[in-house]
Amino acid sequence: MTALTSGALGQQIIDQVNRLRYLDSLEQVVYCDRWHEMPPASFDYHNQLDGYLAQLRHEAVTAPAVATLLAAAKKADLARTGTVYEQGAFRFLQHEQAEANRVPAALQTASANMDATGQRLWQEVHEAGDLTRWLPFVQEQFDVKTRWAQAAEPGVPVYEALVHRFDPEYSLAELDALFAQLKPAVRQLIAENHGMARAEADEILTVDATPAQVQILCDKAQAMMQMDPAKTVNYQQEHPVSVSVGPDDARPSTTLAHGALFAVDCLMHESGHSRYNYGANDLVKQAGLWGGIDGALHESQSLFYQRVVGLSREWWQAFYPEVQAVLPKYRQIAFSDFYAAKLALHIGPNRLDADELSYVMHIAVRYETERAYFSGQASVAELPAIWNTKYHDYLGVTPVSPAEGIMADVHWGSGHIGYFQSYVLGIAYAAQFYHALKRDDPEAFPALAGGDMTRINAWLREHVHQFGQLFPPRELLRRATGEDLNPQYLIDYLKERHG
Repeated sequence: MTALTSGALGQQIIDQVNRLRYLDSLEQVVYCDRWHEMPPASFDYHNQLDGYLAQLRHEAVTAPAVATLLAAAKKADLARTGTVYEQGAFRFLQHEQAEANRVPAALQTASANMDATGQRLWQEVHEAGDLTRWLPFVQEQFDVKTRWAQAAEPGVPVYEALVHRFDPEYSLAELDALFAQLKPAVRQLIAENHGMARAEADEILTVDATPAQVQILCDKAQAMMQMDPAKTVNYQQEHPVSVSVGPDDARPSTTLAHGALFAVDCLMHESGHSRYNYGANDLVKQAGLWGGIDGALHESQSLFYQRVVGLSREWWQAFYPEVQAVLPKYRQIAFSDFYAAKLALHIGPNRLDADELSYVMHIAVRYETERAYFSGQASVAELPAIWNTKYHDYLGVTPVSPAEGIMADVHWGSGHIGYFQSYVLGIAYAAQFYHALKRDDPEAFPALAGGDMTRINAWLREHVHQFGQLFPPRELLRRATGEDLNPQYLIDYLKERHG
């Protein structure tokens, strides 16, 4: 690609972006600490720190010097004449300034504080399913996010503005059409599925394992994924996340709550985020555009590694011997039976351990439940019943408690409201990347069967990871695959694997 800058003006834009990213990194350090290391008594202070960092960032991006800099860049037509890195940094800074100018600092701080409070509250009340504490908080959180949305995009439906925080290129009409296309196709595939019965699959996949054995398997999975240990730190927690603290600092996590194989599955998901987070090329890092694009693109990478790779026959041909070496039970189970169990329908109320087919329906429940509230069709008090009814209608199951129902996800607590569609967009992107990868390198997945992910990782880095936040998401998708989003690739992928 071109040089980093074409002159002093572009360098000033990039310098300003990097200063904002330093603040982003500090916020992520606090966020990571809140999940993993923070003693409970320090929460109030950490919450104040989080709010102060949000205030500092708001002041930095709304400073008169930034307005002057952006005006000069606009006058110089940097968006057209600058290097691709200057264009990306200019677009990033424009977006950040526009949002900060519309959303007051006090509201930004209030939103950040609500997210911190909600994350801690979810950890406290989730297991007990305590709706008496949870639903009042959800109402407060929704109220704050409504004010945020109205400030950020005046005149736009509140839920659309919230969706735009994560997937700004998609309208609600487009998302409704996406779900309308996918839901009947998925339900038909579920109805026609003749794979291994769940009871038999659960018998095969359930295994006693010590934490040390789980850690060995997780380490082996990350080694086969070719994760860079110099850029990765792993954690264990109840709800896995991946935190990106800097261009070479990715922190994935997993959970031990649901067994050894589930722990590997979760870690592959979060490690997919991490590969994308630290995969930018040197010039993208210098431009401050590292870390990948939140929303659909980030979820496409986590789901690519977790599902497209992690449920492929080729992956398990290579990885099953590692499982057999660590867990003696599997030395007595043929590969064909084990792999059939991995592909079996696992329909239940838990999104995290859902099979590939029902996963789309899990996300539909969440998207439609949020949509019902923000369109005025339901109150917060009615959401648990709506959630349970949709699970019954879509998957034939009803959560037995709030813990496995309306409180299953941390997202409302942590402020990720308007995020759930990113998972369906993400798996649709992943299927489209899979199609393009096989077209460009037919030997990539055969090589995986021998334990070699080099070709898969190389394709993803060349077409996705190296660009970080350099291009808008749909432009990057078109560059990588040659076309805009085409959900038929996801339907074809699901038919290929489960039809």
